[in-house]
Amino acid sequence: MFQVLKGDGRDVLAARFAGRLAREDIERFANWLESEMRERVDAGLLVVMEELEGYERWQAALSDLKADLRYNDRFAKIAIVGNARWEEAVTKAAEPFAEAELRNFDAEEQGTALAWLRDGDRLDR
Repeated sequence: MFQVLKGDGRDVLAARFAGRLAREDIERFANWLESEMRERVDAGLLVVMEELEGYERWQAALSDLKADLRYNDRFAKIAIVGNARWEEAVTKAAEPFAEAELRNFDAEEQGTALAWLRDGDRLDR
């Protein structure tokens, strides 16, 4: 399941993923990103992953990767919030391809993640 969360106005976008993700969830995420990122540069992205069970099919995983990379250069920071160990492994694997600064936070650190995203210390480009 994909859900838009209340972000921080123009500086931080926020989304939640839970359960087993279908291709439709990723398409909704990609469409939401496209509409939100038209006029934004150096935004922060908060991704909350709760009880994520993976993808229904590999096509959803590939769609997820395409959605992530499409606006890759428009984000300054991306915070991944969740407890699963594999989420951290996925973040580490994505780092070489990401132009944004990536950081993992435990589920109880969502406020800390949001504060990190709001911090004005953006990456030098």
